[in-house]
Amino acid sequence: MAKRRTRTSPAAADAVVAPLVPTGALAVALLGLERTAAPLIHMAREAHRLEAVAEILRSLAPHRSVAIFPEWDCLPFDRASPSRGVMGARTGVLRWLTDTKNLPDLVLTTAPALIQRVAPPGTWAGAHLEVRVGDAIDADAFTAALQRLGYIVDDRVDEPGEVARRGRTVEVFPAAAPRPCRIEHDDARVTAIRSYDPVTQRSIAEVDVLVIDPATEIVLPPGSETRLKPFTGQEHDLPRFYPDLVTLLDYVPQAGLVVEEGAEEREAAFFEQIADGRDAARAGNAKANRPNPTGSGLYLDPQTWHALRDAHRRGTAAAIDAEAIAMPVFARKGRPAAAFAEALRARVEAGDRILLTGPAEPLARLVAQAGRVLGRKIKPASDWESALAARPGTVMALEAPIDAGFRVPDQGISVIAAADLFGSRAATVAGGRATALPMGEVDLRVGDVAVDRDNGLCVFEGLEPIADGEDALRLRFANDAILMVPVSQADRIWRYGSE
Repeated sequence: MAKRRTRTSPAAADAVVAPLVPTGALAVALLGLERTAAPLIHMAREAHRLEAVAEILRSLAPHRSVAIFPEWDCLPFDRASPSRGVMGARTGVLRWLTDTKNLPDLVLTTAPALIQRVAPPGTWAGAHLEVRVGDAIDADAFTAALQRLGYIVDDRVDEPGEVARRGRTVEVFPAAAPRPCRIEHDDARVTAIRSYDPVTQRSIAEVDVLVIDPATEIVLPPGSETRLKPFTGQEHDLPRFYPDLVTLLDYVPQAGLVVEEGAEEREAAFFEQIADGRDAARAGNAKANRPNPTGSGLYLDPQTWHALRDAHRRGTAAAIDAEAIAMPVFARKGRPAAAFAEALRARVEAGDRILLTGPAEPLARLVAQAGRVLGRKIKPASDWESALAARPGTVMALEAPIDAGFRVPDQGISVIAAADLFGSRAATVAGGRATALPMGEVDLRVGDVAVDRDNGLCVFEGLEPIADGEDALRLRFANDAILMVPVSQADRIWRYGSE
């Protein structure tokens, strides 16, 4: 029988309520805290952490809803607009937050996304399209409606926010979706809706309903004489279109906020970017004899932000006691299999529930190894709740993109990741994308630009095995020069960033 979910009183705002690392331990802590807030908002220190945490949450708790609210992928007061994909993701979440009876359980975001004001909730009531198989459709009117929502008519639909008409087919890439869709019709009604691969053009899945959110945060009313000009940076002038801008936290005033350690430094850096962008914009406008934009109302000032943040704050996710809760990295031992077997037996004898996890293929190997050690079959777990509800000493398996094991002592459960035994290569998730490599205060992902202390700028291309079972960072420099740096020397590498 599953354990009953209970509500606990909120912790003090400055209390440590979750571990920052390993990422799986952070996700588990957020699942517990979510019970005390509706929704729980987690403010990460870096934007690239959001998807990693979200993937773990969705694997451990598929019945909980998780939203990612990204920050704009351009600088404050930039002449370039944010990408339509980012704006689509943001508008989809904002619309979701207006549905008070179906709010997301968790919202993952960053300080810049919360510091920036957004359009008021009433904006989104009619600012999306829903298409169903069997609906009447006028292709001309449908395309015009999409253009009002920021979509661009293009010959080839391969990026978010694009639309094209081809005979009895309308192709559209919903700005908040992972892939484009074809809407097939017979000149009168929708006959089929299929997602497809933009590279191969092959259909992937068929659905009955398609929801299309705006590809811009400036949604003009139907019949408006104002015309938007894509890619011109017009979104930075949002206060001209919406005099009553609000923040995401105003959408859900009851929400609780967990702040990652290091996020406050990101706040300070973002306020510096706002000031620099404002000064540069004013200088450029004065030189060109242009009026200054009204974008000064787009961002909260530091004092207002700090007051808002502290009013919602439930606690901090900090990297304290990380070693105390971390599982041993058996792959670094002289005899990994023996070390794993000894630790597994010890945790079972101590009465812990054991959850084996990782991507599908390495998890299957881990389950087989554990079965041989214990001489019994390993049971599957449907989710984190079912693992918690198991009897002491039970060993279970659950597929999840967790790259490092950990213990939750107060709940009597130990998590062992496939990467703990088989090395970092076993932390590759579906699709071949590797999880983040912890590098001090930041995470380094495949494809990130990095700085080597002795050789300068490079690109991190992943981990590869070298002598004695150790892994090394593969770094590519100018002229395709390759350098392999042992993980034990990883402190000489930093991820390159604007800060």
